[in-house]
Amino acid sequence: MNGSDRRLLTRFLGYDIGAHVAGLVMLTAVHLGVTSRPEILWLATVVAAHLIMDVVVLLRRRGVRAGGDGRLIVVLAVSTWAVNAIITLIVPAVVIIMIISALTPAIVAVPYLRRRPFRRLMAALVGIVTLLTAVSCLTGVSSIAQAVPGWVMDGILIGFVPIVTGTVVLLLWHSNAWLLTALAEAEDANTALREAQRRVHEHARQLRDSRARVVAAGDTERRRMERDLHDGAQQPLIAAAIAVRRLRALREGDPRRDDLLDQVSAHLERATVELRQVAAGIYPAVLSDHGLAAALVAVCAASPVPVHVVDATTGRYPSALEAAVYFCCREAVQNAAKHAGPTARVTIALSAVEGVLACTITDDGVGFDVGAGLPATAGRGLTNMADRVEATGGELLVDSAPGRGTRLCIRLPVTAARAQATAGEPPAVRGQEALGATGALSTVMS
Repeated sequence: MNGSDRRLLTRFLGYDIGAHVAGLVMLTAVHLGVTSRPEILWLATVVAAHLIMDVVVLLRRRGVRAGGDGRLIVVLAVSTWAVNAIITLIVPAVVIIMIISALTPAIVAVPYLRRRPFRRLMAALVGIVTLLTAVSCLTGVSSIAQAVPGWVMDGILIGFVPIVTGTVVLLLWHSNAWLLTALAEAEDANTALREAQRRVHEHARQLRDSRARVVAAGDTERRRMERDLHDGAQQPLIAAAIAVRRLRALREGDPRRDDLLDQVSAHLERATVELRQVAAGIYPAVLSDHGLAAALVAVCAASPVPVHVVDATTGRYPSALEAAVYFCCREAVQNAAKHAGPTARVTIALSAVEGVLACTITDDGVGFDVGAGLPATAGRGLTNMADRVEATGGELLVDSAPGRGTRLCIRLPVTAARAQATAGEPPAVRGQEALGATGALSTVMS
């Protein structure tokens, strides 16, 4: 039950309590100034009992839930109708007031009862109104109406009919306001739901596109590895095999055997180097052995642009997160070297706060208009970075403008599987700077 519902019920109870107090005052005046018949005391007892019921409901109104359990409302309705029937039985002349009063519980019940119990309550209301009319016309257990002067009865009707009718009108006004508020809230909720559905569909589309790009990138990477192995490690291995065959053809003691053995050894060493280079392209050994900061310093040392690494992290992180940051930084440095301008400098800042591994890559190059987009090659680089980051549940933000460089911000959530810092591990290199040639792309994340 929200605040609006409680206000509606509180106001109704306030009106009802006021009406009952006025009724007690009126009965007291009639008893003292007009007639002291015992029926006046009976009526006062009935009104007082219902007044107590109103107070109990007022104190327990927080237990009534909108559209839910409305037992207090039903109890209030039944007690009101019982009072209406008793008063009509004793004083049939006030049936008009009692019929109007019988409508109030049904109006109050609108926000609190579901469709089926509310329908039952409406059927009961029709029955009680019919009963009150029949009682006023056909029965009468008391002759108090004859003992009270006509002007008193007329005054009661003239005074209390507007009061009770005004209560009904005010309740209708409050119910109308409640219904309008509920409708507005439902419309807002519906709008929010449609927006959430739109975001879900958009996210699903982006996920499908990202998966397609990942599959395509995997195929491209396999072809690259095949080409690197073919053009790199395979050639010295073939040369070594040829040298071995030539070696077998020579006789024992032939002086050329030593030269061929040296050639075989050189070819194998070259093949080993080529294989290591291929493996480093998959997952660099320095990243797995020494951590993210050391791996980034190694990237900076080979960069053609000046790169500064600032590491504010402690310990190690899950390999998937470290790999995502490493390859994104390498991609950003390559983009900066191509597009940021000949005098650009790059800064890579690592930090970890509240379970989030963050990396900011900033350059002071020429920048670009984010709305207009990057050159094709740089755009593909940002797409690759976004795919890597999203695959780990993170986010990539880009901030750039012509003339003020670019900043990329990567935020990756660190899961419960966070790797603990390895004891005895060489400390990460901090604040290392590698200077190279000119050129830098400002791919920045904010």
